[in-house]
Amino acid sequence: MSSRLIQSAAFAFLLVAHLDSQDREPALDDASQRSVEFWNTLGTIRQGQSKLAEAEQDYQRALGLNQSLSSPNKMQRVSILNNLATIQQARRDFSKAEAFLTSGYEILRENNLTNNPGAGPLLANLGFV
Repeated sequence: MSSRLIQSAAFAFLLVAHLDSQDREPALDDASQRSVEFWNTLGTIRQGQSKLAEAEQDYQRALGLNQSLSSPNKMQRVSILNNLATIQQARRDFSKAEAFLTSGYEILRENNLTNNPGAGPLLANLGFV
């Protein structure tokens, strides 16, 4: 899939979320979860464009928003930590990459989520550092 198509899809997602919120009063967590997903996706788009500094900021923003939820999404946190690790791998800073991946693995292990299909990318990356 081309990066232009992914970028268009991400912005369409944000637009639909905004328009949907005009029709009804969304729950705070619902709106924030959409924001977490948006920033994580935007980070992925920017990383695909080799804009590593911007991608890292997007991932950090997604991570902070996820933590601010009354019930943070554990698998979303794992995904974001994996994405932050891939930024560090691209920079060849494998110790920082390993720290992000280890944090994500601990979340998976502590919550019995290691068999969750969403755990695959993090577990695969952890095997490479």
